[in-house]
Amino acid sequence: MAAWGEIEKSLNSCHSLFLEEIGEPQENVLRLLLLEAQHGDEAESMQVGGATIKDLHRVQPTVRSRTFELIWHQYIVYAVTNESFGRPHGEEAEGSGRLLRHYSQSPLLDYVARTTVATKDYPGPYTHVRILSENHIVDVVSTGIPSLHVR
Repeated sequence: MAAWGEIEKSLNSCHSLFLEEIGEPQENVLRLLLLEAQHGDEAESMQVGGATIKDLHRVQPTVRSRTFELIWHQYIVYAVTNESFGRPHGEEAEGSGRLLRHYSQSPLLDYVARTTVATKDYPGPYTHVRILSENHIVDVVSTGIPSLHVR
């Protein structure tokens, strides 16, 4: 199993990520498949509200892109948000990266404390991880570190 530092380094080394797949391959096991994306070399222009924006570069997977598989063998809560509606949590993040953030305090952790029986005693101390991708924000509250497989 990878350490948090290795997972953070791997994901935060990417220019960007796309959430390719999310599911539960087994009951109460969470699996995320994330695809690395790069900005394209070719510049493009776009018309927006009568103005032309120049020197834009598409962000998309390439043939060199890595695929990251994260598996939590136990989780308390996970949520997927359309990134257009996401709100930053502010200063609560510890060791925050661009694409992977780790929280010891957050509105989601407050929600878990109010709406579940999860405590530091059962199932044990838990934390909140946020993964920021191009179109989705994935929040996971769990007691453990996910396994990481890179292809």
